[in-house]
Formats: sequence, structure tokens, C-alpha cells
Amino acid sequence: MSKKENKTPFSPILNPEEEIKPPINEIDLECATLLMESKTDEIIEDVNLLDEVIEDGNLLRDNSGLIKNLKYKFLDNGFVNWCSMIDPQYIVFKDVNRTKENISEEEFFNTPNSEKVILLQGFKELCILRGVENISYQIIKCDLQHYAVKCTISFIPNFENDGMLRVSALGESHPNNCDFMDFGLNIAENRAFIRAVKTALNIPMYGKDEFGGKKNIISENNPYNYLKEILEKNKISFDNFKKRMISKNIRGSESWDSIEDIDIEIIGEIVSITRKILSKKNP
Repeated sequence: MSKKENKTPFSPILNPEEEIKPPINEIDLECATLLMESKTDEIIEDVNLLDEVIEDGNLLRDNSGLIKNLKYKFLDNGFVNWCSMIDPQYIVFKDVNRTKENISEEEFFNTPNSEKVILLQGFKELCILRGVENISYQIIKCDLQHYAVKCTISFIPNFENDGMLRVSALGESHPNNCDFMDFGLNIAENRAFIRAVKTALNIPMYGKDEFGGKKNIISENNPYNYLKEILEKNKISFDNFKKRMISKNIRGSESWDSIEDIDIEIIGEIVSITRKILSKKNP
């Protein structure tokens, strides 16, 4: 039997009729800028999720890197549909006032994916299925009103990648996006972990831990949207913006056709440069 003929042992979560593009890694503007400026090498924790969740730590895998005797569901491109491998008990309504108790499985399945979120444990178990070599966390900023953490996950090789897959992501907490600042560092750590998993495994849903703030909503702002707002507010066309970045020898700026073409690794730096230029123009 070929891999594409296997079926997932879990109930379906994502509605296949609903197209949802995987979100850009939700890096908060300030945190992205902090990463560009940070020089800290402090590592706060190393985690082996296999030892944490599975007592014997012994998961037998085949030559493709998949767990033996576990049925997988695959996408049309042949890669694993990792989102469909999340246990349904770890997917809940985004609205905290709604529960799955009084609705059928079919009704929950037909609920738009934008109204669902994944619990932290769902991401942890997904890492176990995929296979993790190491997880590390680096403090980018730490004070009583603002915590920023970088999470780096090294996934073991499998048929989807030529070698080990290493992904980093950022998470932060501050009074505007977190209701419990006493646990601000832990919340930033969880957000960074979730975003790294989402990026690596192409998960097009939010994690519940990404909620926070006085309005209890998920902020959909990211550096790209913020940069667009800056340009629109100051009535700067993209072409003029691009010419200015080319004049400053910004890497890859010659090939930009839109804001989205900017490399995510330098978007924080681009925002900082743009704000400095405008501050000099409008003191």
C-alpha cells in the first residue's frame, strides 16, 4: 500500500472544502525588531518532548522517518497532512463561551476553521509524531512589562526533508496582549513554541495560547501589515519605498514586487529603517 492510501486514525478536523492559507509566522513588530538588535546568547531551557510524554521514549520509525504501524493522512503533494493528525480533543472553539458538549462531531467539523484553536498539548503531541531532536528557548527581552522569547526546534530527518529541519520563531507578551503578566515569560515561551511548530508543519490554525490582552482576541498584526500602514499613512508609494531601500543597499530589494516579498528575517530591520527615515523627515 502506498503512503497516500493510508488514512489517519483521528477524526477529521479541517474542512477540506474550506481553503485557508497558512498564515505568515505571526512575528510581532516590536519582537521582530528586538531580534535584529539582540546580542544575547542566553539559553533558558532545552526540552526533549519524547522523554516528557512517552515514558519508554521508544518510537520505532521506518526508513522514511514515519512511525511504524501508525496510519497517516497525506496531502496531494505527497507530504503528511500534519494538521489532520492532531487529536480532536485538543481542538476547541476560539470563543471561550462555546463548547463541543452540545453539538455533533459533524457540526463541529463544519464550523469554519477560523473559529477553532489548538490547545498547547496538541502541538506537543504533534511534535512527538513528527519527531524532535531538540527544542531550545532564547530570551530576547525580559522585564516586568515585556517578555520576548525565541524558540528553535530541530526536527529529525524524514522523507519530506533532505536532512534535519530546523525552525525558529518568536513569541512575546506585554500588557496589551497578555492578561496574566505574572506568567509573562511562560506565555511568551509557549507562543514562540506554537509558532515554530505551525511554521514547520504548515498548520493553518491559531493556538489557544496566542490569545490575550484586554479584548481577548488574537492580534492579526504582523510586521508586513504594520509596514503597509506606515507607508499608507505617510502617502508613500511602494515604488518610492523600493527605490529608497535599493539606495540603502538592502538585501534583495531589487527583486521586490510587493511588501510580502521582503525576507521575513529582515522585515523588522526594514520597519526600523523606515521609521528612522520618517522621523528625520517629520521631527
